[in-house]
Amino acid sequence: MSGGTAVALNRVAVGPDTGSAASLDVLPTLWFRNTWSWEGGGSKPILQRVAHKNASVISVHLTDPLFQELLADYFLYAEGDVPLLFTENETNNERLFGAPNASPYVKDGINNAVVNRQPAAVNPANAEITAAAIRCFAIWPPPKSLLFCGCDHMPVSPAGK
Repeated sequence: MSGGTAVALNRVAVGPDTGSAASLDVLPTLWFRNTWSWEGGGSKPILQRVAHKNASVISVHLTDPLFQELLADYFLYAEGDVPLLFTENETNNERLFGAPNASPYVKDGINNAVVNRQPAAVNPANAEITAAAIRCFAIWPPPKSLLFCGCDHMPVSPAGK
């Protein structure tokens, strides 16, 4: 964490139920309900990758003035250098209705990137409305693998301080 007051700090311990090794993908995820496409719904928030020496960081900026008054910018910190995946929160019209998508990065993009191994399903520019930090574990009993992530209002320092 950057040293400010944490909005949330998560420590996730994972381990197999059996005596054998297993692998697991853990994806702490940020997303916004798509209200900006509604009439009078406000503006679209911005999630994007921020450079950091010791963590993978997603910056969250609410662009709607009403929300800016209620919630300052914040940052999701995932411990270590883990991949960050970004996509839109838009329905996959092509899959569901046979109609063109407004964006190639639809709401099931993170699932498609991780489960179906389709890296083109997420935005390589590291900016969209839904974002996840992916942490892959090979876990062995009895110790549990730990994942630390948290949100903070303090801006990040690229040097990791």
